[in-house]
Amino acid sequence: MIEDILQQAKDLVIAIEAYIANGPPAPPLNQFKVTAEKALLRFNYGENQKGFPQFQIFPGDSITTGRIKYFAGDIINVYPVTIEGDSNVDCYETVRVAPDGTKLYVRKIDGILI
Repeated sequence: MIEDILQQAKDLVIAIEAYIANGPPAPPLNQFKVTAEKALLRFNYGENQKGFPQFQIFPGDSITTGRIKYFAGDIINVYPVTIEGDSNVDCYETVRVAPDGTKLYVRKIDGILI
């Protein structure tokens, strides 16, 4: 019994030392397979009155150059947490970020988690 407690304490110390040395563990990732004809990455440009994020095509809805596009069959690495957006536009945050560091999102309806 005491040996078990001592072992748990040692394991905890090792975990704390690893956390201090390496930082927090990376969040889990999933792969998202595009099933739509194409998927345009989006960014959160603000919140609506109810606090839901409003997603807009990156770099802007009216700007056609610089858009980040994926096509049917392409794989995107995403964080597997659904983000409920304005007008029921649910998205996943992608691992990829814009050149300026802006977080990018893909619409959930554009594909499936695999």
